[in-house]
Amino acid sequence: MIHRAGTKHRLNSRKFPIDLTEDSDESPEDALDARLATEIDASIAKLVANEESRTATAKFYELSIEDLNLMLEAAQEVANDIPVPTPDSKWRPPALDILQQPLQGTSISQRPDGLNIYIDALKKDKTTIHLVRSLVEKYKSGTKQEIDNAALTASFAEILFLTHTPVLVGVLEGNLAQKYFSDVKTRCVLDFLAHESAASRVQPGIYCNSIGHVDTGEFLTLEEALQVIDMMKKYNNNTDLELVQRVNNVHNNKSGRRKQGYSRTDRARRQTRSFLSAFDARIKNIASKDHDPSRPIPVSLHEYGYGIDVEKRLQDHGRHYKSNYIMNLFESCCKLLFENKFKLHQFVVFLLHRPYQACTAEVLFHLIGQGFITDGAGFSHWPAGLNSAPAFDLDGQHWVRMTSWCEQSTPFKRNVKDFEHALKEQRESSKERLDDARRLQDDLKRERDQFSPSSPNLAAHVSAFEEYFDELSIEVALGEAKSL
Repeated sequence: MIHRAGTKHRLNSRKFPIDLTEDSDESPEDALDARLATEIDASIAKLVANEESRTATAKFYELSIEDLNLMLEAAQEVANDIPVPTPDSKWRPPALDILQQPLQGTSISQRPDGLNIYIDALKKDKTTIHLVRSLVEKYKSGTKQEIDNAALTASFAEILFLTHTPVLVGVLEGNLAQKYFSDVKTRCVLDFLAHESAASRVQPGIYCNSIGHVDTGEFLTLEEALQVIDMMKKYNNNTDLELVQRVNNVHNNKSGRRKQGYSRTDRARRQTRSFLSAFDARIKNIASKDHDPSRPIPVSLHEYGYGIDVEKRLQDHGRHYKSNYIMNLFESCCKLLFENKFKLHQFVVFLLHRPYQACTAEVLFHLIGQGFITDGAGFSHWPAGLNSAPAFDLDGQHWVRMTSWCEQSTPFKRNVKDFEHALKEQRESSKERLDDARRLQDDLKRERDQFSPSSPNLAAHVSAFEEYFDELSIEVALGEAKSL
């Protein structure tokens, strides 16, 4: 259950928040005109809708075309049996200062598993430039698809500006389910997003599945996690047929799940082994930092995804239908070992206001949330961002409504304002540093004229400074923002 309280169209009149690839004096609202916004729409549409690219990606990830198509279809299904809820007269949205809370100045804690690359990038300065650059480079390094760097950069920045700050913090820290129960702001925002998503039958968005304690959202202890790893290994190796049957039956009666189980193919078994190896290494890394093995691990396991009908997609995951077999196997082992102590917590974390975000938002949340199996922090074992082309076919009226919603119910405007201010400070600081360096260079030249050129210490000092000055001049000439 989701946690909650109670014809092709381009929005060419809607401008992007800022162009991070050009050094411009324009305000953020005017930095990217409608023409460029249209080009970005087209670039991302090409990225997600190219059948040849999909086929190549399926081959690269050793996915059969049938499995790939099943995955794509699952994200596009719209339920006919989930009624649109009647508005609750007692329902009240969170205060605007919670919904519009800016990212700047928000405290973000380091992850105990060491997966802090994006947290560190965000903390480098007051802008999101370093974070966006890290995300773009990471995505480009892991895909065979042609990437429009400017389009991807602009879209990633826009999504970060739109994401509610309590949600973004929970995703980065890897403890979203825990924060749902322990932090009032996080709970308010997640309930609000679930309510807004449920209010419309077709509402494209990004969701998060997280394994956690039924009442607290906390993850397993180290001891419990090792028990799950052991059971998953036995299941995957198919050495204990009785155990395999018991695991398969955990959800069979409720969901009508096919009897093939969770490791039906060689690829599935390989991917499960890869996950178990990475997850085992990750929790042992946490254990090496004197973590009490009887205490819950501070970071959880997550799965992120896109759905054109988010409620339908989350319902399917809960039933283990067209779902993620590694996550399903993990959850089934938890139920078998610990009965009803843990559950799959489900959240809506982002609602789209542009069709191409179906691709880029899914990619971004997989990255910042460490959602892939690679580092043992997530369940995803296939590429993100491939299943979003039908979002471009939704009626334009929907996107107009969501654009208005985002302006009122997200921190977009405040984040853009903070970004503009921080970028201005950064540029002014660079100019001041360059002026100081020029004055110091003049002083050194005057002193050098008064001393013998053969003085080794002075010559070395001057040479080192001139090298630094040249580097600084280049840095400022290019512009710190433009260089990113």
